Amino acid sequence: MPTSKAVNRPGFVRICCILALSALAGPLTGSPVTAAEKPVEHLFLKFHLRTFVLRVATLRFEIDVTPKTYSVLSTMKTKGLVDLISDAKFKATATGSLKKSSLRPARFDITTDNSRTGTRNQVVKWNGKRMPAVTRSWQLGDFKTSALAQAIKPKMPDPLTALLTAAFRSQNELCRDKFQVLNGKTVFDMHYSYVGPSTFDADSPGIYRGQVHQCQVLYRPVAGLSKKKWAKLKAKPNQGVDTFTIWMAPVNANHLGRVLYVPVGGSANVDGRQINAHLVAANLSGRALNEYSRKQK
Repeated sequence: MPTSKAVNRPGFVRICCILALSALAGPLTGSPVTAAEKPVEHLFLKFHLRTFVLRVATLRFEIDVTPKTYSVLSTMKTKGLVDLISDAKFKATATGSLKKSSLRPARFDITTDNSRTGTRNQVVKWNGKRMPAVTRSWQLGDFKTSALAQAIKPKMPDPLTALLTAAFRSQNELCRDKFQVLNGKTVFDMHYSYVGPSTFDADSPGIYRGQVHQCQVLYRPVAGLSKKKWAKLKAKPNQGVDTFTIWMAPVNANHLGRVLYVPVGGSANVDGRQINAHLVAANLSGRALNEYSRKQK
């Protein structure tokens, strides 16, 4: 069935991860949030991912922000009939600090669970010299291990920190950054480009209405894939490069005294399958994203 393939194919996983990570875009700063600190802003986003007319997954994001700290949680789980065929889900968290206008990751955790590989966890921690070290619940093969050892460099961010840094921009600088990113088991390029302004009107899917900025994200694997997978990618015309479209909306964060650029939709064509992400619930500290948008569907 095409829906089953849509869930299991690497392309589907990539768009889930790109959309999940892009949902963290916003100028969040600081160290891990502690229980004693009251969040200044709390951002909640929920997306439905659809291929053809079928909802195949749900993405959720929760971000707590204080003037000095941020704490992020993102989750994805398959839904609907697809869930009966192939159950899949992931959870990712990230914390870091801001020093001299530079975002520095402290810890990145991601847990994946599906019917083929079971549950896997990986943790990336950065030491005082900003060198990342990875701990995994499973072993990589020699080829992957060697390739990663050569590719991992000091100051290399995790995907969430890369996105936070990209969003630390004015509107004129939005979606114009390039990063090489470590997610624990792979290193990949994430290149952003700005397409232009647009508007989500009454006929647009999802709950957001108002001004948006269209961006593209180019994904290119660098290290961490198997020899077999590299051979397959090299045989394809795009050689493993995928481009995703994301729509970012300017949202006033009153407590922070600035604008956050929040993703309100996304799309990609992966191996001939169109996958769309629709925002179905959202609020910033209990408020709708703007006066024209609803908090939930």
